[in-house]
Amino acid sequence: MKPIARVLTGLLCLLLVLTAAGCRSEKSADDKTLRVTLDTMPSNLDPQLADSDEARLIVRSCFEGLFRVEEGRVQPAACEKYSLSEDGLTYTFTLRKGLTWSDGEPLTAADFRFGLVRALRPETRAPEAERLSAIAGAAAVLAGQAGEDALGIEARDKRTLVLHLSAPDEHLPEALSYAMAMPCREDVFLAAGGRYGMKFDLIVCNGPLTLAQWGETSIRLSRNEHYTGKFASRPAAVVLSFGGTDAERIDAMADGLTDLAVLRVQSAGAAKNARLKIHRHADTTWVLWIRPGAATVGDPTVTAALKQALGRDVIEDTLPSGFTATDRLLADDLRVGFTRCADLIPAPAGRAADPEGAQAALVAALKNYKGTLPTLTLRYADEDGIKPVASRLAQQWQKELGAVVNIEAVPTSDLLTAIGQGEIDLALCPLTADDGQAVTALRRLAGWLGADEARLAAFDAAATLEESAQAEKLARFETELLADSHIFPVAQSGKCLAAIEAAVGVNFDLQQGLLPLYKLGKY
Repeated sequence: MKPIARVLTGLLCLLLVLTAAGCRSEKSADDKTLRVTLDTMPSNLDPQLADSDEARLIVRSCFEGLFRVEEGRVQPAACEKYSLSEDGLTYTFTLRKGLTWSDGEPLTAADFRFGLVRALRPETRAPEAERLSAIAGAAAVLAGQAGEDALGIEARDKRTLVLHLSAPDEHLPEALSYAMAMPCREDVFLAAGGRYGMKFDLIVCNGPLTLAQWGETSIRLSRNEHYTGKFASRPAAVVLSFGGTDAERIDAMADGLTDLAVLRVQSAGAAKNARLKIHRHADTTWVLWIRPGAATVGDPTVTAALKQALGRDVIEDTLPSGFTATDRLLADDLRVGFTRCADLIPAPAGRAADPEGAQAALVAALKNYKGTLPTLTLRYADEDGIKPVASRLAQQWQKELGAVVNIEAVPTSDLLTAIGQGEIDLALCPLTADDGQAVTALRRLAGWLGADEARLAAFDAAATLEESAQAEKLARFETELLADSHIFPVAQSGKCLAAIEAAVGVNFDLQQGLLPLYKLGKY
């Protein structure tokens, strides 16, 4: 809002938590349009197929499941109440009265049943559908061994949905808050002819916001006037744009053209210089990776020398803006359920560089290499700010071990694929999880280390535990992995949320779609 208009109206504009959209006109905050810039335009907004950060973000604002995650807690949303049988095998959900779709048509238990059935069809390949595997018949249907009639999913009447389980699952309400468990209206799905969710007029919504426009470069969401739940949208509309460099996004916010943008954490310093408010989300750990069994570097004596030459104190001064040195494998904002790792799992003790130990290990190593180590190559993910870190590692090895180490940039996806296939001997690579879950990241690392099926199954079993038990298990897994001589945590990074007004009390998890577009400006 211009200062002159402010004087004339005499009104104080409401400070939005993540946006100053409320300060740009004489309208109340409830009438504002929130403008957000994200990375990639989703190709499909079918909830059962939502597999990108951006798609999940939009789905969770435009749809509402039986439950919704708010402030890190699973709360009833479309369901008014629910009960669980004494044997833990039958959930009965009662929908709120008067539920409707965005076109005004009634929403019934049959719509939730159809959405869940779609999620469990093997041809759908719904992300995270295995979280529904406790439903009777679900495992067999997902494996293509039974038809969907075998599923224990019953729409008893218009407001009553019953789920029969093959085994107790106290985490089912949490799973029912995920995108793949959203309702789906069968007549709209069939009428779309295979294009459901690919255009704004080929889908209906039941959440606080609804799809209004879908152009080549932007998506417009508008307040769903038929929504009667307790999570009504604060902004009247949300315009989502995609792409552009971080510098362009920062300039757009500084010029008042955008309210909110997701940036790489490397751009946090530039955003602060532009007087933007920053909320960091550290979901990535940069790890030094040494392939077990590799020539030279896989030699235990060489591996020991390489690791002992390093320490947090060696790396801190070379990290790019937004990066922090770390002694742990689990990034702070990876999650155990819906809780941050940093809030549940204590950080392990750090370790400083040990030049004397490194040199002693090198003496032992050189006995096998005629007094001189062969030239090594450290490959690193080709991302901004990573080359100086790779250079620092190489310099430290040169200083303490006399090792000649070349560095080589490799596209991140290619690097990770090559590591997984055992084709890279020495690498500086990112460790994260597409679903934002800590157990997924550690399982991935265990796979790199050649864990057998029984070991990987232990990670899968941990994922089914409730938060405190899972955190205890993951703390042990992390300690065990840190003891492995082939990995060394270097730094944490991730994304950050930049806004033109203060951000407080917001659960920012783009990977889980938990950035509440419908709530922004409420505080």
